[in-house]
Amino acid sequence: MSNDGAAEAGLGLLTPEVAQGRRGHLFLVGGAQRVLEYALGQVEIRPGIKRIFKQNLTDRRAFCDKAGIRYCHAVGPDKHAVLSEEFPFDVKVAVGAVFKAQFPDLFVYPVAELRTDAGEDSYWKTDTHWNLRGKQIFVRETLKALGFETDRIEAGFSELAEHIYTDETFIGDLGTKLSPRRVESGMSLKRPRFLHVYSNNVTGSNGTTIIVVNPRAAGGRLLMFADSFAISCLDLLAMFFREILVVRSAFFHYEMVTQFKPTHVVSSNVERYLPHHPTDMEAPVALLIPQLLGKQLAPDTGFYQALNAQLRPGTLIYDRFHDGLAKAASE
Repeated sequence: MSNDGAAEAGLGLLTPEVAQGRRGHLFLVGGAQRVLEYALGQVEIRPGIKRIFKQNLTDRRAFCDKAGIRYCHAVGPDKHAVLSEEFPFDVKVAVGAVFKAQFPDLFVYPVAELRTDAGEDSYWKTDTHWNLRGKQIFVRETLKALGFETDRIEAGFSELAEHIYTDETFIGDLGTKLSPRRVESGMSLKRPRFLHVYSNNVTGSNGTTIIVVNPRAAGGRLLMFADSFAISCLDLLAMFFREILVVRSAFFHYEMVTQFKPTHVVSSNVERYLPHHPTDMEAPVALLIPQLLGKQLAPDTGFYQALNAQLRPGTLIYDRFHDGLAKAASE
């Protein structure tokens, strides 16, 4: 297949950002991350970015190790890296594979695990993101890197079996870019009612802060710095941690680790962000990101009370908040 376009009829660019692949799969090829240009080897990864990436992850791990916190960084493989046979262009460079070859022990990159047989895809056809199967694979590999046993992971997944349903009208982030929009059907997860979720609901992306509390979980406090891929897995991750605090950010915010006092920390980014990985030395104060970016917030009721409690573990503020959740659940 030519690098300049798809050789087969019907395959190739539908818009400057979206390409049609085999078996009905849509792929992101444009945008600020220049996905197709990197895949075709037309743009090189700058050596300075690799140095920043290594320094960031080395420093993060050293900090967490000193504090007795389990840490891992997880890179979410891009759809075309996993479904290369469906991608309508020849992939010359897999950005994640380049970083993994150079830094094999620094991060999780479950590209092989996400490759499944036809008919058991790990990505939605109309979306850049994983479907339920893909989310489970990503969460499984991330938890294993954090030291969780396989039996414990599968038991956690089984707790959600009754919440799985068939979504007949799913339209992904790529399907919405087409006219008419593409619709598909697939298995989805309905959020369990026993989870307490609070968000500041930032317009856009960076600066979003989410709190998840699962009173049924035995314990564990997970802090995440992530993008939409890992964030899409929150309901699954909540089966393994009583409390989760997420900041959508490419940085590692050390002040949040100190305040939240997590048992586990995960930082994560999707593969296409790797060539643009910023240095943690430029990290702003996490909770000021929306204001610094001039974004609007529409926080859920109780968000600030939940955030205040989560950043004050071991205090009466924290105890009162969680006692209140327990009381509400019993009424």
